[in-house]
Formats: sequence, C-alpha cells, structure tokens
Amino acid sequence: MDMLTMLRIQKIPTFIKLRTKYMLLISEGGTGMYDALTVHHGDSIKGSYISDYINPGLSHRQFGEDYPLYAIGHGDLVQTQNEKWWCVCHK
Repeated sequence: MDMLTMLRIQKIPTFIKLRTKYMLLISEGGTGMYDALTVHHGDSIKGSYISDYINPGLSHRQFGEDYPLYAIGHGDLVQTQNEKWWCVCHK
C-alpha cells in the first residue's frame, strides 16, 4: 500500500460535546509509522465537520522510528477539575 493510501485510512471516530459545539477525533494513517489523530469541529453531531487548523493534532510522523514515542494515533480528551483539557494518547 502506498503512503497516500495509508494516510487516508480513517478509523475509531470519537465524538465529544464541548458546550454548544462538537469535536470529532479520528485516527488515521493505518496502524504504524503514519498513524495520527486528527481533530474536526462542527455545530451538530450530524455534521458537517470542519478539519481543524492544527491537524494532525497528534502525530510522530516527523520524528521517525527512533523517537521514544512511536506509532501514536489514538487518543481521548479529558478535562481536569481545573477545566483544563488534555489529550491522553496511546498506540
């Protein structure tokens, strides 16, 4: 499979409601080196969704295989008791 095809593979959508908006987190890029987490937002859970300017929101693609965190492309958002948001990532 070529790299462009790998980058288009999307899986495991997660919807999160933030006040009156919705966020859609999507893992894409397969399950290896090109895995990444992308962020999209919209006014309704039914869509349409706009790709966020930060995309990919979480990735290690630019670091290569020798970086300590490898094949990152799945994550969830969590809010702390201080109302700060964090992304918990996993392989």
